[in-house]
Amino acid sequence: SGVGAKADPAEAIDWFRKAAAQGNAAARSNLGTAYREGVGVEKNATEALNLYKAAADDYHTDAYHNLGLLYLAGDGVERDYAEAAAWFRKAVDRGSTDAACRLAYLHHEGLGAAKNLKTAAYLYRKAAERGNAEAAHALGCLFSAGEGVRRDFAEASKWYAKAAKLGHVPARHDLGVFYQTLSKDRDRQKEAARWHREAAAGGDADSRFELGSLYATGNGVKRDLPKAVRWLRKAANQGHVGAGRLLSAFYGEGLGVKRSAEKAAFWCRKTAERGDPASLFELADRYARGKGVMRDPEKAAVWFQKAADSGDAEAMCRLAKIHLRGLGVEKDEMKAIALFAEAAGLGNPEALTVLGKLYRVGSRVEQNMEKAAECFGKAAAKDFAPAQHEYAMCLMSGEGVRENLAEAVYWLQNAAARDSAPAQNSLAALYLVGRGVEPDFDRAADLWQRAAKRGHAEARLELGACYLRGTGVPENPRKAAFWFREAAGQGLAKAKHALGALYSKGLGVKRDLPKAAGLFREAAEQGDPDARFSLGRAYEKGLGVDRDLKLAMEWYAKAAASGNEEARKILKKRREENE
Repeated sequence: SGVGAKADPAEAIDWFRKAAAQGNAAARSNLGTAYREGVGVEKNATEALNLYKAAADDYHTDAYHNLGLLYLAGDGVERDYAEAAAWFRKAVDRGSTDAACRLAYLHHEGLGAAKNLKTAAYLYRKAAERGNAEAAHALGCLFSAGEGVRRDFAEASKWYAKAAKLGHVPARHDLGVFYQTLSKDRDRQKEAARWHREAAAGGDADSRFELGSLYATGNGVKRDLPKAVRWLRKAANQGHVGAGRLLSAFYGEGLGVKRSAEKAAFWCRKTAERGDPASLFELADRYARGKGVMRDPEKAAVWFQKAADSGDAEAMCRLAKIHLRGLGVEKDEMKAIALFAEAAGLGNPEALTVLGKLYRVGSRVEQNMEKAAECFGKAAAKDFAPAQHEYAMCLMSGEGVRENLAEAVYWLQNAAARDSAPAQNSLAALYLVGRGVEPDFDRAADLWQRAAKRGHAEARLELGACYLRGTGVPENPRKAAFWFREAAGQGLAKAKHALGALYSKGLGVKRDLPKAAGLFREAAEQGDPDARFSLGRAYEKGLGVDRDLKLAMEWYAKAAASGNEEARKILKKRREENE
């Protein structure tokens, strides 16, 4: 030990061996510990066991305790909790506080001894009252949790404090947490910081993380982001996942350090390599987007797979999309569907919605409208706006579920409030005609306005129609032309036809018959019945195109075949004239 003389393990062993040879039990026990730990002699668990047993035969308390430790750890012997408990019990009977602490643990966990929290609390108290720091800390934990004793935070605090003052680092950490959670009072937070600082100085990674967090928020200490970073880095270097995540965020946002996407990615990777699910996903996303790392679809797929394997449903969805597109992996539609199904089984709303759409159209799965509606309903209940819209459509049509217009309106209103453009568009249509709701042109126009601003093509078309007619908004042909143009630019055939009609009449735009005819042609070729009719009329009248009755009749025929009544009347009249 170096007490009263210069430390010399080899000489100590020599004297222990001489004393042991003379039958001294304490020397045998100490010599056994030297062999167990490899101090002054080569480590030899078997020799340690024999020496402890020899000392135990002479009723040596420490030997009882040490034998219990060997059986508890399976060190040189087969692990045997019952045997460990028996030796600890003998040591406790002879007043060993360390053995009392170990026996308490076995009763607490039900290892080799009957699980009995009251007995565990009794033994921990017995050892704690004699100054055993580990027992005092454990007793504090029991009072905090109400295990084996009545829950009592004051008692918990008392025992934590006793262990902390005895130098027990985990107790200092727990005392810091205790003060953190007890109250937001400034003095309590200062006390929390003090104990976390003590535990952090003792190397406790959790307290280093907590201390970093306190400096980041200014709770109990003056806010100091550089100090926060220093403590977080220390904790992260010890493998603390939370600290690594926070460091990544700090570098990403430039908090207390120079902003660096590369360093943010570095710490993200460190925590991901330790298996942190959130970091696995974030690292995969970084490789997918090239954020702080070189964009690498293959590595993105690898890390999304790791995140998915950890049970991350969102990662399963991202991985499914990767397999659908063949980004960094071989394109595999069936694997993608299997991943969506797995994520749906975990309740992921996006996956449930995708699965619902597959059941609705019968793509790679047997068409089943009931299952489709069920999937949409489950996802809708999770506040997923796209599913709420899909479920509302099922309720409105009665596909896969009993028709219920009132409930459909409820889900559309929910989705619309979450800025779902498709829901805003569908709900506006109901307000326009008063289906399931009181007619309200202003409300309809407002919903279409919101959906149009979010890029919804059909809403842009309908908003243009509102401005053209003065429905819910002041009549304004120029604004009508603007919104028809926006929708037409997204490829919507009806919008092209509507814009062509404005050019043909000079409403909101300068009259331009060739441009009108060109728009009619685009929409007609996309199959729009009204555009086919308008193009037929343009050829019949020579409006913006050379007059051509043959082409006119061809387009009228196409319009009639796709359901345009005016075209049917014209064709019927022509036939009657030719008879």
